[in-house]
Amino acid sequence: MAPAAALEAWLGAGARPGDLPEALAGRVEVGGGEVVALRLRGSGLEELPRGVRGLPALRELDLCDNALSALPADAAWTGSLRVLRLDGNRLGRVPELVARCAGLVELHVDRNGLEELPAWLERLPDLAVLHAYGNRLASLPRSLGACPALRDLSLGRNALAAWPAAVESLGGLEALNLGENVLASVPDGLGALRRLRMLDLGHNRLERLPDAVGELAALDRYLYLSHNRLRALPGGLGRLRRLAYLNVSGNPLGSLPPAVLELAALRELRADGCELRRLPAGVAALRQLRGLHLRGNALAALPAAVGTLPALEHLDLRANPLLELPANLARAPALRRLDLRWVKLAREPNGLDELAARGCAVLR
Repeated sequence: MAPAAALEAWLGAGARPGDLPEALAGRVEVGGGEVVALRLRGSGLEELPRGVRGLPALRELDLCDNALSALPADAAWTGSLRVLRLDGNRLGRVPELVARCAGLVELHVDRNGLEELPAWLERLPDLAVLHAYGNRLASLPRSLGACPALRDLSLGRNALAAWPAAVESLGGLEALNLGENVLASVPDGLGALRRLRMLDLGHNRLERLPDAVGELAALDRYLYLSHNRLRALPGGLGRLRRLAYLNVSGNPLGSLPPAVLELAALRELRADGCELRRLPAGVAALRQLRGLHLRGNALAALPAAVGTLPALEHLDLRANPLLELPANLARAPALRRLDLRWVKLAREPNGLDELAARGCAVLR
């Protein structure tokens, strides 16, 4: 029996936990004799089953990957619902029913056909997570800035051409995804997001980044700037002393900006396809770096400083016109993977056998 049909039958029979059918295993969670979580992901639903509307204690409802184009006008769980997942449906707008879920904490509407977000989102005072990735949003309502609890905002793969000013009012924001849009610029107002820990601006049309990025003192998890049109990075970037991951791949930088060498906590640097012609010796300052990815650049040589990086585990040099490797690279203490595919060295480097002998994977 399909999950939706099994659910209707079980609810109609009194919803006794001991009688939960096998088709609903892992899909229904019961607490205090009431259904508190319902997961109907991928159930082929075109409308919400009638029995689901009458669950007064429901706190989590997962309806992802169905064929829903709307939700009913009313339901018994509007006062109890905390998490609503509607990803991968056929919604043209956020259902009005959501406006009545005053205690909602998470709203997920990725991969629908949304062309706008409703102005009434400000009526959800506890909303902390809003994911609307992969829709058709060209702008955001200013009222979004009046969502005081918002911590995680994902708006990637939409049609945003202008920086959404409402974002600057979200002082508690910790994660912001604006990647895969068509943004041409980012204003100094970015610096107002002082609690931000994760920022994705990759796959846009940015030609510059404001120096105010350096005001994001809490940014420690990642900063994605990949596949834009950046020819330089601002000096303020160097003030991100807690940043662990930086991706600038696919930008015509030509050289590694000095600010990158000031990122003392950096563990992974991805600079693939950046038209780099040289790597500065100052890279030795990145003492915590574990992954250095330089695929598809124009590097003919590497500084000896690379071989002195104490934490370096993965060095990707694929598709560079390297003539030789630094003699001390074989003594890099933590190196576990050296990728030299599509590299035609002028002479066979010494020490590769030594690296392989101590367990480093050398790919040629």
